[in-house]
Amino acid sequence: MKARPQKRTKSVPPTVNAVQPSAPLRREVILLAVCVLLLCGIYLGKAYNMDDPLVVWTAQRIAEHPADFYGFEVNWYGYNTPMMRTDLNPPGAAYYTAIFGVLFHWRESAIHSAVALIAVVLILGMYWLARQMGGEPLPAAAIALVSPGVFVSMGTVMTDLLMTALWVWAVALWLRGLDEANSRANVLSGVLLGLAVMAKYFALSLIPLLLVYTLFFGRKRWIRLVWLIIPVVIVGLFDVYTRRLYGTGQIQAIAGMMKEYHDLYSINLGRKLLTGLTFLGAGTAPVLFLAPWLWRRAGRIALWVGAIAAALITVALQQSGWQVGEPKISFEWWFWPQYGLWLLAGIHITALMVVEIWTQRDRNALLLVLWLGGTLFYCIFMYHFVNIRVILPALPVIVLVCARRLRRLRAEMKAPAPALPKPAWIALAASLVLSLCVAQADIKLANSAQTAAERIAPEKRSGNTWFSGHWGFQYYMQARGAKPIDAKHQEFRLGDTVVTPINATNVFFARTRIKTTDQSFELPVCSWVTTMRPECGAGFYADLYGPLPFAFGPVPPERYLVTVLGRP
Repeated sequence: MKARPQKRTKSVPPTVNAVQPSAPLRREVILLAVCVLLLCGIYLGKAYNMDDPLVVWTAQRIAEHPADFYGFEVNWYGYNTPMMRTDLNPPGAAYYTAIFGVLFHWRESAIHSAVALIAVVLILGMYWLARQMGGEPLPAAAIALVSPGVFVSMGTVMTDLLMTALWVWAVALWLRGLDEANSRANVLSGVLLGLAVMAKYFALSLIPLLLVYTLFFGRKRWIRLVWLIIPVVIVGLFDVYTRRLYGTGQIQAIAGMMKEYHDLYSINLGRKLLTGLTFLGAGTAPVLFLAPWLWRRAGRIALWVGAIAAALITVALQQSGWQVGEPKISFEWWFWPQYGLWLLAGIHITALMVVEIWTQRDRNALLLVLWLGGTLFYCIFMYHFVNIRVILPALPVIVLVCARRLRRLRAEMKAPAPALPKPAWIALAASLVLSLCVAQADIKLANSAQTAAERIAPEKRSGNTWFSGHWGFQYYMQARGAKPIDAKHQEFRLGDTVVTPINATNVFFARTRIKTTDQSFELPVCSWVTTMRPECGAGFYADLYGPLPFAFGPVPPERYLVTVLGRP
């Protein structure tokens, strides 16, 4: 008896199988890119702020002398210093800025558009790296985008966002090269890591992280470690070039400046550790908002214990009379609930990291823990200030831990479940509102310095106009012909005008026997939230201004003192 022939099933062409899973991926990538660009649109009218002028001045120098990027002096600390000793970063971000500056005549909107492209690269890198490390990619990208630390940094021209974006992609490509035995991905990762180092030297710390990760991967991949020499060669060649060009290497200058800062500022490591936790918690606020979906019952109970601990620490600090600034400023009552909230957020993040390494114990968890630990160690124990700029490279770690945890909790459910429940998306929307409020406050603070320069109008005054204070105010005053005060060699004349911003760094009040006429004016900023104000305890760019990156409460206006020396 003949066997019946089996019925042949119609095979599906491999092209169909390849297209179907990639179509949602393309839609999500396009959606993320569009969202980032739309949100970054709020920064197009933002003036330069904080250390933005250092990057812009270097970019303008590069446009005229591409090979002599730091061949000029700048008065940033109250006296002239070589630019190489003032901006202790390599010129990678300045070269990128110079391209857009030359093409679009140095308009602020064009420079911020260039930064928006970096933001797109960072968020898409978070999406890709979350997929690479077994996490939920779309929630990871969304959490990163709506985190205040990341979102507000998208409105700066400084080096940190560029370094972090290149860092994330370097890690993603290195992991892909090891997982898929793709040597080209490892080579490209080494190149991106070299570019990240040329944006900021801190990216060198990624080399030992990838080294440890590769050693845990297995001996078959150890040969790939040779590509980690690419950033080392780049830094070595750059240091040799700067030594020949300027007589000294920049890395040596960095070591000297950091020692000077440590000698200048007294550092309380205990309070600095707490400040690091509050900056970490506030910088990734959506992680605390998502806590109900990141823990089971036991974890939620532990979270309440952490809340009690945060409250006790906050009360103890309040009773001790914690003060900041010179002269010392005490905090109002409305500061302390915010401090306790973001301290709890920092404790929550610490608990997430401990559970991640304890439960997973894989090479990805090890990489994330070393990544976060190394960044925080540098920020708290080595760097002289705690600020979002230094902590920014650590924020992707927290996002990735959340993405991996969401994927595991989703896999434990018997019924199909979305990557993130609808109420959790509402929590992310609330975090976006928070980030927009903080960003708007930072924009108004930056624009107030530009408005002050326009109101003072140095070009219309008969005598010289001198000023102290820096940040964006210096950029716009110098653009109008005013000159910064040289604290070492300064001579005033009759008819000169001296302008002193009250809320600024490196402020020098004019001391002269010439008869003076003092005037002052105030400029309103966001009246209920701020990023840099010692009275409010907000120090987004330097914790010398406060132990929180942003603070809600009554915010005084920006005040400027205008002194006319005698009669013209």
